Order: sequence, then C-alpha cells, then structure tokens
Amino acid sequence: MVADLARRWFASRLVREWLIIVALLLIVAVAAARGQWLWRLDQSLYDIALTLWERPAAGDIVIVAIDDASLESIGRWPWRRAVHATLVDRIAADQPRALALDIILSEPDAADPLLAEKLRAAGVVVLPLVIESGAGRAREVPPVAGLASAATRLGLIGLELDQDGLARSVYLREGVGTPRHAQLALAALEAAGVRSAAAALPGEADPEASGRLSRTRVRDHWYQVPFVGPPGSYAQVSYADVLTGQVPAGLFRNKFVFVGATAIGLGDAFPTPVSGGARPLPGVEIHANVLQALNEGIDIRLGGPKRAAWLAVAALLIVMTLYVRVTPRQALFLTGVAALVLLVGAAVLLRMGQVWLAPSAALLAVLSAYPLWSWRRLEAAQGYLAEEFERLSAEPALLPVGAESYKVAGPHNAPALGESVEARIQAVRMATERLRNLKRFVADALDSLPDATVVVDREANVVLANIRMGRLAGVEPAAALAGRPVTQLLPALELKSRGGWPQVADALKAGLPLSHEATLSSPDGPEREVLLHTAPCHAASGERIGGILALIDISALKETERKRDEALRFLSHDMRAPQASILTLLEMHATAPEAMPAAKLTERVGRYARRTLNLADDFLRLARAERAKSAEFAPVDLVALLEEVREDALELARAQDAAIELDVGVEEAMVHGDGELLRRTMLNLVSNAIKYSPRGMRVRIGIAADAMADGKPGWSVFVVDQGHGIAEEDLPKLFGRFTRLKRDGQPEVDGVGLGLVFVKTVAERHGGRVEVHSRTAPPGQTGSTFTVRLPRMQD
Repeated sequence: MVADLARRWFASRLVREWLIIVALLLIVAVAAARGQWLWRLDQSLYDIALTLWERPAAGDIVIVAIDDASLESIGRWPWRRAVHATLVDRIAADQPRALALDIILSEPDAADPLLAEKLRAAGVVVLPLVIESGAGRAREVPPVAGLASAATRLGLIGLELDQDGLARSVYLREGVGTPRHAQLALAALEAAGVRSAAAALPGEADPEASGRLSRTRVRDHWYQVPFVGPPGSYAQVSYADVLTGQVPAGLFRNKFVFVGATAIGLGDAFPTPVSGGARPLPGVEIHANVLQALNEGIDIRLGGPKRAAWLAVAALLIVMTLYVRVTPRQALFLTGVAALVLLVGAAVLLRMGQVWLAPSAALLAVLSAYPLWSWRRLEAAQGYLAEEFERLSAEPALLPVGAESYKVAGPHNAPALGESVEARIQAVRMATERLRNLKRFVADALDSLPDATVVVDREANVVLANIRMGRLAGVEPAAALAGRPVTQLLPALELKSRGGWPQVADALKAGLPLSHEATLSSPDGPEREVLLHTAPCHAASGERIGGILALIDISALKETERKRDEALRFLSHDMRAPQASILTLLEMHATAPEAMPAAKLTERVGRYARRTLNLADDFLRLARAERAKSAEFAPVDLVALLEEVREDALELARAQDAAIELDVGVEEAMVHGDGELLRRTMLNLVSNAIKYSPRGMRVRIGIAADAMADGKPGWSVFVVDQGHGIAEEDLPKLFGRFTRLKRDGQPEVDGVGLGLVFVKTVAERHGGRVEVHSRTAPPGQTGSTFTVRLPRMQD
C-alpha cells in the first residue's frame, strides 16, 4: 500500500512538472514566433535552404555586362548615348526576344534622338524607371521623354533590402499613388507577350495597395526571389565585345537580353543569400533571376508569424508527449530527430511546396524542452528516491553482514539525504548494494537446494530457476528459463500425474498447494520418479505474487528400495538354497553313509559351494560396477584387453570344442575407464556366447571405429556367437536383474541372471551403452551379436 501511494505521488508530481514546462515553453515559443525574436536565425536558415535548391540558369537569358574591361576600353562612366545606340543596334540585329536596359537614362543627351531611333527599330525594349522618396513624398523618375516614348515598356529597377541588409525580394508592381508599373523583369515578359498584363501575379498581394495617398510610394505583390546561384551563373558577354563585334552572330536570337553594370565601382551590386562570401550580386543578375523564376512559375510564400507559432506549438506538444514514454537517452535522440525534421522539413517545404515556414521558434521550443524536462524529471525522481531510501534505511537489515559490508550497506550508516549529489549517490549505492546482496542470497539459497526448484509469477511464468532445474530442462545457464511458462518448462519430459503440467500451472495460478508423487518420462531417456510440490508466495502486503514449484527426485530412493528388495530375495533364496542343499547332503551322509558315498558327497558339496561363491562374486562385481566413478578411470587399450579376454576364455572354449576368433582392425583403441570392469564385461559376454552355443561352434570378437549418439567418436566392441538366438519378445527382459531366459535345445547353464546386468551397468558407467541383435531362424543362421559402444578417449 505504501509503495503504491509513493508511485502515485511520483506520477502526479511528474504530471504537474510536465504541465508547467509545456505551459512555459508554449508562452515563450508563441511569443518568439509572433514577435519574430529569432528573425536573423530564420533568415539564415532560409538562405541555407535557398542555396540547397539547385536550379540551372536559363539558357534563354544573356547579360551584356558593363564590366571593368568595358570601362577600360570605352572610358569613364557615364557613356554617351551614341555608344548605347550602337550597342542596341548590334543586339537588335540578332532579333532578341526582349531587350532590357538596366541603365538610368533620366538626364538628356545630344544623342537621345539617335538612341530613340535605334530603340524603336530594336523591337521589344524595356527601359528602367526609378522612384525617389523623401520628406514623406515620392516621385517617379522615368527616362527622358524621347527615350520613354521609344521604349515598348518601362520597368522598375528597385530592390527590397531586409533588416540584415541582404536583397531577397522585389515588388512586382510599384508606383506613386497606385502600383501601375511592373518590375523590370516582369515588364520584359509582358512586353514579349510571355505573360499577360492582366494575368494574376505571384507574390504577397497588398489588398489596400490602391487606396493610398496620391503622393506616396505604393508597392504590391512582394516576391521572394529564388536565386539560381552566385554571381556569374548566367551567360555573360562584355559590353565592349558586343560593340567591337567579337561575339558570335546569333548569340542574342530569341533570348532575353539584359544590359547592366557588373563592375564593382559602379555600385549597382547588392549582397544576397547566394552572393558567396563578401561578393555582391549585380542588380542586372537579380533582374535575370526574377525573370527566370516568373517564367518557371515559382512563387515562394512566407508562412508568417502565426503559422510559425502553430508549428512551434505542434512540435512542442509532440516531443513533450513522447518524452513521458521514453528513456532519457531516447529523449535526447528524439530531440535531435525532431530538430532535424524541423530543419529538413522547412527546406523540403520550400522546395516542394514553395512555402517558407520559419522553424526557429519551433527549434527553440524543442531544444529547450529536453534540458527542462530532464531537469524536472530528475528532481522529481530524486525526491521520490530520497523518501524511499529513508524508508529503506529505517528497516532492519535482513541479511547478516560483516564489518566492512556493514559500513557500505548497513542501515545505521545511511547518509543524510540533502541536495548534494554525493549524498544521493551514496544512498543509491547503499540501496543497490543491499538489493544485490539480497538477490545473491536468494539465488544462492535457491541453488543450494537439492531439488529442482523454480519461482513463478501469478501467471505461472518462471521468474527464478535454480541450477538443478536448468540441468533437468537441458538449459544453461538456468537464468535462461526466466519468462518460460510452467507448461513449457520441461517440454521434452512428460509429467505422468493427475492432470499433468496444466494442473500444475492451474494450481500455481490459483495459489493452491500440491504435493504428490509423479513420473517424468522422455522418449529417449529413463523415467524419473519425483515428488511434485507447489506452494504460494506472498508480498509484504499479503498479496499473492507468485508461487514455488519443486520437483524432488526420489528415483534414487525408489531404486534403493528396489535393490534392497532384490538383495533380500538374493539372500533369502539364491544364497540360501545352495547352503540348504549342502546341509541336506551332510544329514543324508550321516544317517545313511551307504546311500551317499564320500566321493559323491564331496563332489556335490563342492559344486554347491562353488555356486554360492560364484553368486557372491557376481553380486559383489555388480555392486562395484554400480559404484564406479569416472574420477578413478585410467587409459585402457581395448585391443590389448580383448587379447587378454581371449586368453582367459580359451580353457572354457576347449571344453566346448569352440573356437574364438579375434577380429581387430586397429592397432590401438584407447578409452578412459576401469580396466578390470571392462575386462570382466567382455569376459562375461564371451563366456555367455560359449556357454549358450552348441558344441563346436565359433565365437567372433572384435573392435571397430564408430560414432556415439552425440556424434562424438567412439569404439564398438562386439561378440558374435552361433547359438540358438534370443526371441524378440525376450529382448526387453534380457538386462533385468535375476532374469534368466531359456529356449528349447539350449544347454543348462548355472547362473542367477546378474551377468548381463553387470555388462549394462559397466557400459553406462563408462558413458556408453550395450546393444543386442539376435536371429532365431532359419536353422544354421541363428546367433546373437552383443555390441558395447564406448566413447573414444580424447588426446
């Protein structure tokens, strides 16, 4: 309950902090956007975006430049009108589409009639007009009367400079009292018939442009110029070269020709976003940019402060909403992504939508949100942790600790939780140390349990598992079992009990205790008998939070009980029977010596005594085989061992007129094991092959390289006889304790059925297995093959 209240308090405090930050930043962002506090940054970003908008210069625009070479060739500026008349005549000879002179011709000259004549003959000619303002009044300054009447159109050559002194725009319509004059480039397009004078104009229109005072300067259709590139982007020829005929014929045919000053000393140049360093862009090139943009239908509109404010509000709300769902590192990444999206989005919107939406206010909001939110969230988290640390320090320590550990994690040494970072770090270190100690304690306690145990949550999913459960599941480390449902805890093992794994899962989910015996079985392994036990787990508040499942392996206990029963049967029957027979024989000899001669008595008593001794030896060998430990094993050469077994079995083979053939295809076959147990194993198989075969038969023993079930290299030691064979239904009983099988026609052989049990036990203790294949028909082809597979000793 206390922890739940603390979490709610922390959440409510975070909500309050979030609302305060959002409200504060909204006010700042909206004020910055509406007040254009960051106009310089917005204009810089606009310039960068405009520079990234790559457009080739139009091929139908040519500039005749009044450059430094022309000034040097013709003389100081201004030049006589006769010079301009010659130039117009030269250009007109190529029949240009339109000729625009960016040369102020407001002062009379003696050669004005000559120039007027050339202008009329040139076709479409646009002359400049300027507007002068002062003392609250404005006046239009056209070319001299004779030249103005000779021109096709007059065009304004004024530019608009922004607060930073850069030329980024022009007004397409302007005049005194009413905006009746077109900008020079627009006038050229209209004079050439490319645009109609009545057509709608791009740019930001002024609805009150026609209602101003008659003597004031009125401007309309504010047009943002999308510059093509730095100075020199358009095709240029020198004024002097045109005069001297050094330009190719037809250069100006069907093209828009602008004549204007490019020499720095003439002062007709302005800084622009694409000027390139400190190099200004000549006014004549600005007019060329305007003409190309108008001809291409480009119309860049400014989003304005209101839209910039809405952008800032939207960006701020999006990132602040996401901040509460991500980690601090993700929040930092999110902030960078948001800033990048704003910048790239503004450039893409300018390029694709021809709208410039100033992003500076939104950037201010987004970039300020991260540090403010991180700071307030950290403060809230520290306040919450401080209270939790104090509560934790007040609780008694669960685990006993040493002197050094007590200084680190003991509750009595908690630092005073003030505002210092060191104190908070110390508190965190102490708390985490205590939690690590407790977690290690729980894990060690769980691993130390002798039984396979898991801790599950309320949905019966594994939370903790000890080493023994990991081994049982075939998973290492056991921690990899975390998150696995109980029903899939041991997928390779079938639980044979009431209800199986689903019943266990249901009991854990319901918090019901279970305790009963069950069997775990797998298709390729032995069955395990277990005691299944479940119990619920509760939190400090009393709420059930999960459960514990333990599988107590009682297979060894059951096996011990079985062996005890077998030993009692062995002692009560197999060992007692020969002794009882000996006593009976002695009593018969004592009461009737003539019926039991001494020689016969001695032979029969010896036979029973040897039988008892063999039984005891078999039982002891089996017990030794069951106790064999791999730590006591040593290198054993199976080739040498088989030769020794063959020598040991020769006497028995001669008694049966049997032959023993040794089939060894390798010089050496090394294994890691107990040489005496392996020798006795093979001797048991060879002895059985001789005993259970008719007289005069052949027994073949040998070794072959093989692979184990896991793919690792191994050896196959085989014994092949020509006996009567073993029935298929008897094969599963063959390796049972005290089991003896007999077929019609087989000789009577002494034994109690422990020999093959010994063989199987030794093979398994050495990491191998024993296999048998037998044929009982047809006659003459019967026999059995016993194969012991052992892992090869690695170098």
